[in-house]
Amino acid sequence: MKRSYGLVVTLLSGAFVAACGGNNGLSSPTPTSVVPLRDSGAEKILYSFQGGTGDGANPNYGDLIDIKGVLYGNTYAGGASGSACPPTNFSALGCGTTYRVNPSSGAESVLYSFDVSPQGAHPWSGLIGVNGTFYGTTFDGGTGTNCSNPDGLSGCGTVFEVSTRGSGQTLYSFQGNGDGQFPQGSLIAVNGALYGSTNTGGANGNGSIFEISTSGAKSIVYSFKGSPDGANPEAPLVNVKGELYSTTGSGGTGCLGAIPPGCGTIFKVSTSGTEEVVHRFKGSPDGDGAEGAGAAMIDLNGTLYGTTPFGGASSCKGAGSGFSGCGTVFKVSSLGKEQVVYSFKGRTDGEQPLAGLTDLHGTLYGTTQVGGAHGYGTIFNVNPSTGAERVLYSFKKPPDGEDPQAGLLVVNGVLYGTTHGGGTAGNGTVFTFTP
Repeated sequence: MKRSYGLVVTLLSGAFVAACGGNNGLSSPTPTSVVPLRDSGAEKILYSFQGGTGDGANPNYGDLIDIKGVLYGNTYAGGASGSACPPTNFSALGCGTTYRVNPSSGAESVLYSFDVSPQGAHPWSGLIGVNGTFYGTTFDGGTGTNCSNPDGLSGCGTVFEVSTRGSGQTLYSFQGNGDGQFPQGSLIAVNGALYGSTNTGGANGNGSIFEISTSGAKSIVYSFKGSPDGANPEAPLVNVKGELYSTTGSGGTGCLGAIPPGCGTIFKVSTSGTEEVVHRFKGSPDGDGAEGAGAAMIDLNGTLYGTTPFGGASSCKGAGSGFSGCGTVFKVSSLGKEQVVYSFKGRTDGEQPLAGLTDLHGTLYGTTQVGGAHGYGTIFNVNPSTGAERVLYSFKKPPDGEDPQAGLLVVNGVLYGTTHGGGTAGNGTVFTFTP
């Protein structure tokens, strides 16, 4: 379970076209030298989380969503629960929140505070809005008892709902083992049902894909088998012509000696439970990506693009990951042919992209967790045709944000995102960036 370096994949709407269409032949771009480090655009901290009982803290992988001009998201820590969730080595006090921010004024308010049982604790993921109600998952908490929780809290995780007025409830508490445990990715809605994944548990202990109704009826769609199949999914699923695509953080056939074994996979699964591995990452020194644990892929002209936090160039090694390489931007065709579009080199051009990519006028935008001029992460873009990468902004030490883990949201040509740390209190930020 690679909890510190999950890969976020965000697949935007659009058709995953037939093999002969678009540029599915995947002609290889030639990555160019990175542009020298100087900020290109205007970054502004919209809000700094203060932590404690009255505010959220430490937003993780979940992207912001825009509902009628207001931004909504989750924080991993903070909230009214206080000491019910002690601080860990990567978070503040509290069990987490659902919050909203007015992008015009920067005013923030907590809609809902999580509190271990039965509400759940520590939402790693973002929100999905369905008919005026928000749905999401928590990694911890709930009423399940048949799991060993790495945070030292009770519960195996939950699916929850929250209204725009702030009332909330737990739809389902995972029970562990064969039922699945520790969901990390955001939910998606398909034909009136919600779909998501658990990082572990399921029939084989390697994670599962589940379906749940908005009334709380839940079933297992698929249980991962480990190598050479995938294992430990962390990313949101994406609906492409009725099939669900995503990635796993381990499994596959590459990265011999990794624990858990394998570099991860790209897979697709039908809502009836038929699964197929589309690509098995090979990692460094093969130049391929590693740990397909969360890069949400986006569809541009029938080709899917995403990121891996490791693999690619072997000039750096992720702390505690067991993988070499600074991460990649990759593309994959409908036939499963994958190629690296850009391989990060380390501090100069960013390192460890945990989030997915966002399309703005045909250019891909994203964030890296670390690297950049100051070592606190970057905002970058990549030309999908040429592979040219450009660092647009390097985060500075607080009061600026640091450690961006989520993807970017585009609203009227402006990018919005979050950082896990930094800000005036060190508990993370919501920021805007105008290219």
